[in-house]
Amino acid sequence: IEGFERPWEKGGGNHPDHLASPLEIMLAAPIGAANYNNEYGRPCLLGYFRTFEQADASAVAAERGCGESAVRRWGYHKPIMIAGGHGRVRHEHIHKQKFPPGALLVVLGGPAMRIGLGGGAASSQSMRDDAQELDFSSVQRDYAEMQRRCHELIEWCTSQAEDNPIAAIHDVGAGGLANATLELLAQAGLGGEIDLAKAPTADSSLSSMEIWCNEAQERYVLAVSPEAMERLRQACVRERCPAAVIGRATKERRLLVRHSPAAEPVVSLAMDLLIDETRQERKTLRRGDATLRPSNHASQGDWPELDEACRQVLNVPAVAAKHFLVTIADRTVGGLSARDPMVGPWQVPVADCAVSASGYRQHSGTAMAMGERSPVATVSPAASVRLAISEAITNILSADVHHLHDIVLSANWMADCSSPQGRADLFLGVEAASALCCELGISIPVGKDSLSMRALWKEKKRSHAVYSPLSLVVSAFAPLRDVNRSLTPQLRQRADAPLFLLDLGAKERGLGASALAQAYPQNAMLAGQGAADLAHAQSLISLHRVLRELRAARALLACHDRSDGGLFVSLCEMAFAGHCGLDVSIGLSETQFWREFFNEAPGVVVQTSQAELLIRLAEQHQLPCRPVAQVNRRHEFRLSYQGGQWQASMTDLQREWQQTNYHMRKLRDNPECAQEELDSSCDWRGAGLCFLPARQAASPQAPPGFKGDRRKPIVSGKPRAAVFRDRGINGQHEMAAAFKAAGFAVEDLSFSDLADGQRDLAGIQLLAVCGGFSYGDVLGAGRGWAVSILSNPRLRDLFAEFFSRRHTLTLGVCNGCQMLSHLKEIIPGAQSWPQFKPNRSGRFESRLCMVEVVPSPSFLLSSLQGMRLPIAVAHGEGRVEPGQRPAAVCLRYVDRKGEAAHRYPDNPNGSADGITGLSSDDGRVTIMMPHPERLFRPQQYSWYPAERPGDSPWMDVFNNARRCFA
Repeated sequence: IEGFERPWEKGGGNHPDHLASPLEIMLAAPIGAANYNNEYGRPCLLGYFRTFEQADASAVAAERGCGESAVRRWGYHKPIMIAGGHGRVRHEHIHKQKFPPGALLVVLGGPAMRIGLGGGAASSQSMRDDAQELDFSSVQRDYAEMQRRCHELIEWCTSQAEDNPIAAIHDVGAGGLANATLELLAQAGLGGEIDLAKAPTADSSLSSMEIWCNEAQERYVLAVSPEAMERLRQACVRERCPAAVIGRATKERRLLVRHSPAAEPVVSLAMDLLIDETRQERKTLRRGDATLRPSNHASQGDWPELDEACRQVLNVPAVAAKHFLVTIADRTVGGLSARDPMVGPWQVPVADCAVSASGYRQHSGTAMAMGERSPVATVSPAASVRLAISEAITNILSADVHHLHDIVLSANWMADCSSPQGRADLFLGVEAASALCCELGISIPVGKDSLSMRALWKEKKRSHAVYSPLSLVVSAFAPLRDVNRSLTPQLRQRADAPLFLLDLGAKERGLGASALAQAYPQNAMLAGQGAADLAHAQSLISLHRVLRELRAARALLACHDRSDGGLFVSLCEMAFAGHCGLDVSIGLSETQFWREFFNEAPGVVVQTSQAELLIRLAEQHQLPCRPVAQVNRRHEFRLSYQGGQWQASMTDLQREWQQTNYHMRKLRDNPECAQEELDSSCDWRGAGLCFLPARQAASPQAPPGFKGDRRKPIVSGKPRAAVFRDRGINGQHEMAAAFKAAGFAVEDLSFSDLADGQRDLAGIQLLAVCGGFSYGDVLGAGRGWAVSILSNPRLRDLFAEFFSRRHTLTLGVCNGCQMLSHLKEIIPGAQSWPQFKPNRSGRFESRLCMVEVVPSPSFLLSSLQGMRLPIAVAHGEGRVEPGQRPAAVCLRYVDRKGEAAHRYPDNPNGSADGITGLSSDDGRVTIMMPHPERLFRPQQYSWYPAERPGDSPWMDVFNNARRCFA
């Protein structure tokens, strides 16, 4: 990819016709997904990244009907992007209510657009030369801010408990209103009358069919009783969420759809006809259809040279470092994230299990993990499915899952079913998944499918065909009693704590479709090998029991699964996270060694402080277990096996592992930042993240406006804190939780409350302006929010009076910081504040970064002055330009030497002198780009030192505020 140019920046392309190149997709698609998720406000804690292309066997291609002149490949010309997550449902909402006839049918959210009408041709059928027009009508236009408004409205409704105005709800997805309305009515056993003229549209030229069937997102269909409609309307106004009544439910089980009340129906059908579930399509398959596979016996030839093989495997995208995917996605929004991909004080992205807390005061939570091994399906569809399920389970077991049957799975199936072989592959895969889950006692209650994963096109009169192998992506979920008991791959630098492999693999050590085979597609020793596989279901059950008993004995220090790249990559990633070297011993012959070192069968590598206990438990549960490595402090990977030795510097291996990430970032982002990140990641000098106390302890000092007669408190009872938000803001919950934990009476204050004159700032002692994407940042970060205040004389006076009041405090974080910086003309002592510009990297930055609390007038930070500690960063515009020299700096990024950070990623914004927080001259107003409210509990950190007890230091920000009013 060195010579690749960015064609989208020049208005052209480097790929035939209208097909995007794989590199274009890899560079641009993750940005689109991350931007939407960031703006909507959901933490992105987990993921995988797969590239794959392989020549198809000629016999298979001939069976599929391709001529000899065709170019045939396994691959993903139809790329897979998967997004999902978990949530909580109130007990009373588990089952949908049956609403009565006469209930109003309401469309909530965005307008109809000409979207998804070609979906049948673009996403569910084969791509053809004439499909371009239909492709464009299938492409979604995202509207994350609208999704956030819908979310806030629905959340308010559910918080009303028995007074919830929503009787039933259905999201608008595939099939548009035609499907959502139909299913909503069907579950209530009713019919309906619909007036399409009342449905909001963004295009007046849409036909009745297009309004009824378009798949524009960020919309819901609700059933609402007529009595509750006014309350819903008022809530929609407050959240600025559009809603329109498009019809009503009827007792007669018939669906009538008109474009106006007086018009003839465009749809008039009996509900029983529309929801008939008795019709089934039958397929006849022969098991022989799935036997056209490479030989299971290795061809004659030589193994690759070991040093080169190790480095090539570390460069395979599925194996290589994924900073370029991880750091662009907000992982701390909501304040409930307890485990994300970043591990240890050096923040290495190697964790495979995501963990979220249930609440701001609870230790319980949920774990989530993924499994996927689609290339193996080119060798064995059943083995591919077993490996995917096994990977999801071995990943999630790094969290403290109490019972194996607590795990539930979501299965997303992608396949090409246009041929007998593709259909047979799918059948064998589903059969294998069913058998394995039945043996484990684990259910798969949800999932989706896309069964037309084939792309056909012509270029220069030559046919091209790309078929996706059977691709199962498994997501595993499990409840946790204590999120703090999760393990990570970070090794401890202890000589008395060896590493063991708990091996769940079958006796056959095939390397087919492995990372090593993908790195050497022409190697004769690898081309014909069979695939790795799970030994049997009982081995997963035994693994869970062994890990539970070891965890109970506090004998586990680190845990990592064996997956892409095999044992070699698992050991490397654990050493990268722990900044240590390894002495690895594999007492096998050369042929056996390669299959042991790079085999990708299920397994777990653990570091234990009680080796004898581990061995005894493994024998008791009949789980294969053997020692594989010992930690060394020489920062070297030293390998010995029968007949050979190999060693390499760990920093050299990490630089190799970072190469794919470096080149992707070099093409996509600021090349200078890409180089600085590579150099920083591979520099093992320094302590990484740490908590360093101030050289001289500081004591909280009240702002000048608070001094005077303090014989009695300023307020009686709890002081009132208003968490201020506008449309698009998504950080209000964690902000409210932090101030509530400090003893404030916290109130939700929306911009609509003030703009409509329903509320004011009288009686408010503290104003917290929180983070997010106000107005989608379309007018610049925070600027649109500020202008909406400054351009309204009443609101301008309201805020000016609050800021001038003596006994008030203000905290602005992230988008709130940007907004308040635009209000500096009405904030006393803020005239020197700068404006915040886009980050130097050109990307949204989500990281834990070291900052120093600089001595300043800020009362909120007074007790932390001089301290250096990590803080969460999550924003795209936080750079202070060199020409701006604000007077009261209170927070700055620092490097490993404790000096103002100038290089990336220690300074993720590129701010002059590392500036990232400011205070007003009197200390009553504090603004900062990072997020202390997302780290007020230790479990909210992706890394926190075990030896540091008590609250997070950032809790002082909120305690200081409370102390001010005592």
